[in-house]
Amino acid sequence: MAERDNRELFSHWAIVTTAASCGVHAGACPSGVWGPYPLREAEYVVTTIAPSHNPHVVPFWTREMGPGDSGRTATDSGANTTDSEDAKIISLQSDSRKWRR
Repeated sequence: MAERDNRELFSHWAIVTTAASCGVHAGACPSGVWGPYPLREAEYVVTTIAPSHNPHVVPFWTREMGPGDSGRTATDSGANTTDSEDAKIISLQSDSRKWRR
């Protein structure tokens, strides 16, 4: 049996931009998160963000749920999930120039 493509596992996606490392941990630090989006829309929107912001598309989940939590995603029904109408932009760094949905 062929392994499923990760894109089939999630129905909601987010766009994450990153900045230089803060020095507290290895790697880049998230500077902004937008979503949720359907995959096709996320793939389009990410092309409109300047490459200097290092935008990339990642699976979307709420703060209560993470990847691997009981095999559920943020798109599953349940008390710990968020309906897309209630989902808000999570600003991790103040930047009034960012496009907000």
